[in-house]
Amino acid sequence: MSPALALGLVGLLLAGQTAHSMQQRGRRSTLLFFGLALVYALLRELWITSRERPFYVAGSLSVANVAPIIVLGWPLHFYLALWFARRLLKVDLGRERLRILPLALLAAASMLVLALPGEVIGSHLGWWIWQPGNLLDLGWYHGLPLNVLGGWMLTGGMFVLAFLLFEHRHPLRWVNLVALAGSIPFHTLAHPDSWIGLGLLAAYITAAAWSLPRSLAKV
Repeated sequence: MSPALALGLVGLLLAGQTAHSMQQRGRRSTLLFFGLALVYALLRELWITSRERPFYVAGSLSVANVAPIIVLGWPLHFYLALWFARRLLKVDLGRERLRILPLALLAAASMLVLALPGEVIGSHLGWWIWQPGNLLDLGWYHGLPLNVLGGWMLTGGMFVLAFLLFEHRHPLRWVNLVALAGSIPFHTLAHPDSWIGLGLLAAYITAAAWSLPRSLAKV
């Protein structure tokens, strides 16, 4: 499959997700979700590819050294991850506010299952190319670093958490949005000089896990 055809297919899937979200959640939530997801994904990929030592480079289809299919792929996977989490936990929209943290954690786990096939296919077809020298590069598949698996989960969980906090106007929403923005430089964890970011993000997740249930009880 050519990159252009794959990009068109991802665009159609996103259009379908947008229509589904408009029907289920309404216009405001849909614009919030996909607007935040696209901005976050674009800034994240621009940061990664602008580094002196990017841990991947765009392959056969790129714009400003960024693979558009990756930028569009993030919101596609975010939406699917949240949808799966809601179905598995049997949480309807009316009770979503009370299950924010479980939904974010399950969405994080879902990201791993959802993103792995796309990673394998995209790497095999040359849509992006992993660079040598990545930390934990075990040669598993086309140079895919092992810690990227954790990156999918971390990114998905943090985004879904940020969206749900804003969606339900939670008092922690602005703090979490700052943390989400601050996580962008720390998603290049495939290099040893970025492991400090892992520690900071772990501290944030620990604090969120401790404070979120308590603050929800006060809403």
